[in-house]
Amino acid sequence: MTMAAYGTPQYDYNKGTIDLALNKGLGDAANEYGRFLSQQRFRRDQQDMGQQFKQNMPKVGSSYNRRGLWNSGLRRQGQRQFGEQYNQALQRSQFDQGAAEQQYTMTQTASDARYQQALLDLYEQFQSGRANTDPFANVYIPG
Repeated sequence: MTMAAYGTPQYDYNKGTIDLALNKGLGDAANEYGRFLSQQRFRRDQQDMGQQFKQNMPKVGSSYNRRGLWNSGLRRQGQRQFGEQYNQALQRSQFDQGAAEQQYTMTQTASDARYQQALLDLYEQFQSGRANTDPFANVYIPG
């Protein structure tokens, strides 16, 4: 069974704003959920990196110790390089997370702007529809 299409400028405007609000809410929820997952993944990765560093740093020193090089500059250099590599990976991870946060923020800002523009377009359509259907809309009454 097909329903007859019913529309007036007011009805179309109200329906349009409801549809826009629904779509905006769904999009915002998806964006925020993605942000949450990204933050949790970052937090877990940071914890894992810290644990791996704590586990592997002593192994670097002990490998030099087994070769009788504990008091050598080679051990210190090896551990320093290991620490520098960890810090570099940590900084890259933090940069990547910052970039992801900016992406979520930019997505939200663009969504907000599109929503405001769509509301404005709907309102202009509403006013145009009213002007076309209201017999007195174009009558100028001098004040």
